[in-house]
Amino acid sequence: MIPPIAPLSSALSAAAPGAAGASTQGASGFAQVLGSVIDQIQSTQATANTQAQGVASGQASISNAMVASTESLLTTELAVQVRNGVVGAIDQVMSTQF
Repeated sequence: MIPPIAPLSSALSAAAPGAAGASTQGASGFAQVLGSVIDQIQSTQATANTQAQGVASGQASISNAMVASTESLLTTELAVQVRNGVVGAIDQVMSTQF
């Protein structure tokens, strides 16, 4: 059975205790959070690949493989959307004339 998906807020707080005060930690706190999120994305992708290989070899349930694959897809799509939002915000700041 696939374990339930942990909320993003718990992942961020586990990655960098005091993430709410990340602005005081500077770039290193952001780098830790970003690294943790990327590790989680890679982990979900590895789980999906393992489940797919298990289905191909007849050792895993196709439903578990589909759930793992969907979780991996959604995690990746969320990361891309967050990245697009950050890039858009940076573009707005850069186009602001002082």
